[in-house]
Amino acid sequence: MTKPILSSALQRQFQELAANLIAGGFTSSKSWIMDAWRRAAAPEGNARLFRYWNSIVTAGGVAPAGRACLDAGCGAGTLTALLALAGAQRVLAVDIVPEALRVVQEVARCGKLHNIQVAQADVAELPPEQGSFDLVYSIEAISHYRDCRGFLKRVWALLAPGGILVIRDANNGANPATVRKTQEIWRAIEFGNPEGRCYTHPVRTDGFRGARRQILREALPELSDEQVERFADWTFGCNREQTIAAARRFAAGDLSARSEYRPGVCPVHPTEDMLCEQLFHPYRLAAEMRDVGFRVQVRAHLADRYPLADAVWGWLSPLTMRWSSAFVVVARKV
Repeated sequence: MTKPILSSALQRQFQELAANLIAGGFTSSKSWIMDAWRRAAAPEGNARLFRYWNSIVTAGGVAPAGRACLDAGCGAGTLTALLALAGAQRVLAVDIVPEALRVVQEVARCGKLHNIQVAQADVAELPPEQGSFDLVYSIEAISHYRDCRGFLKRVWALLAPGGILVIRDANNGANPATVRKTQEIWRAIEFGNPEGRCYTHPVRTDGFRGARRQILREALPELSDEQVERFADWTFGCNREQTIAAARRFAAGDLSARSEYRPGVCPVHPTEDMLCEQLFHPYRLAAEMRDVGFRVQVRAHLADRYPLADAVWGWLSPLTMRWSSAFVVVARKV
């Protein structure tokens, strides 16, 4: 088994940072961000989270110390923090959600991590002036990208020669059970669930359809209640601007932009403009990455609890991928 790259001393620093962050009155409007840092602050939760991140960093085969790193879709910022603590020369945390970047900035301030930078951007549109990177991580993020091909091309351009891209996602389209479950989640995301979740995935009680209704009422108060209901149904897969533009066309009698819910189609977050748990067949994704120019390895991936089991599971990927909820793709720029 490959020796883990991140040390136990780093784990203690990570837990201390999380504990100090929580003790300092840290808050976020996003419950999943708070959950991540509370877990990182608690001993048992920190141990599991650290093992998870260690397995991913180790999968890349390159230590972050002294290297330029990109966390593409940084979310709560726990990986960003670990890379910075591990001595990365710099870590650029990128997300389209402003609250995620505010949290990362608070983490950097609390931990005095001056090697952390943030950028609110679509990862497929990062400008060249961001510099080149040795390591790029896209962890539980690629399933939200609107332009996956654009992301792969942009990362290729931004990576230094020999640089590594690590992708990990739990939306394994090669696993039939995951496909069925994810498509149930898509329906709940679109139409809502009174319990506020589907499986373990949080969803709005009124769904994205309800979010589009709210957008229409606020942006186009001249619409009748009946029009709002109908137009919310007809703007499936639209972001805020697209929803408003389509509704104006509908009101004028032009229905050419009509888009209704279709089973098996991943919904789009109306306000944050990202896909929600898009499915990826890992071997097809790998083929697309090879087409861009990467040298690629694909592995089935377990959770964070049993490193030896995860290693064996990964070695047997041609057999285990069909039963694995998650996968890891490691790609080198050649």
